[in-house]
Amino acid sequence: MPVRLDADKNKPILVKYGIRGLPTILFLDERGKAVGGVVGYRSAKKLVAAFEDVLRQRVSQAQSAVRKNPHDGESHARLGLARAQAGALAQARADLTKAAAIGYHGPLLAQGYNMLGDQYARGGKLDEAIEAYKRADRIGKTPAIRAHAKCGLMQAYHGKQDEHRAKRMAQAVTRLKKAPAQYVEAARKYLGT
Repeated sequence: MPVRLDADKNKPILVKYGIRGLPTILFLDERGKAVGGVVGYRSAKKLVAAFEDVLRQRVSQAQSAVRKNPHDGESHARLGLARAQAGALAQARADLTKAAAIGYHGPLLAQGYNMLGDQYARGGKLDEAIEAYKRADRIGKTPAIRAHAKCGLMQAYHGKQDEHRAKRMAQAVTRLKKAPAQYVEAARKYLGT
């Protein structure tokens, strides 16, 4: 999710991430840790290349963790999330399935299914997206993860011209306590309220 900050108004962020030159683009992981970045102006091609390098590194690191402990569900979920981000959807799905089979049901699993749903939806594979979002919604424990899943379902159902189900998902988002504002706004916009 891109975030643009005014350096003059966000000095603690500059210090936290050691930003010394502007513009700076940082790639953050799910915990807010910087995993890569670029300082200075870059062409779109170079930004994409930098982002792809970060994704390859994340997949490689997650694969190493799985090799070290093949029975660790969290490692499989992290690998599934990384592969989904990198667009390796069949492998991501297998990794997430393995994580659940091992008994892991933590936030990385739900985040992985949301990312898988996002990628399927971008590729027009709405049935697969719906399946992934439903899993994320079922196992997600935080309002943000569940709102993401429900908004994904809303959009996928809308894409399939199933307005009844799309509307039900939008209404569910608006009723979800502590759902992030951007999801509630998207649901209200869909509902026309």
